[in-house]
Amino acid sequence: MKHAAFSTLEDIDLSLLTRFLCPESEVKDEEVPWTWDYLYTSICTELREEWALDDGEEDEQYDPQAATAQDDQRQRSIAA
Repeated sequence: MKHAAFSTLEDIDLSLLTRFLCPESEVKDEEVPWTWDYLYTSICTELREEWALDDGEEDEQYDPQAATAQDDQRQRSIAA
């Protein structure tokens, strides 16, 4: 950002910090309601993809619907 308003604050030079600021459009999150199901599913999906890469299983086809069904079944067995 190259705005004069952000260059100093109470005689402190902020130019080094403001040089690395990102525009709001790059850091704004999408408007998705955070429900337990959404968070659980997205975290499980990310973890499974990461584990598949770590295990060298990139060639294996990943089915997120089947994984979600397995997670739901595990969650029900834990709750019982």
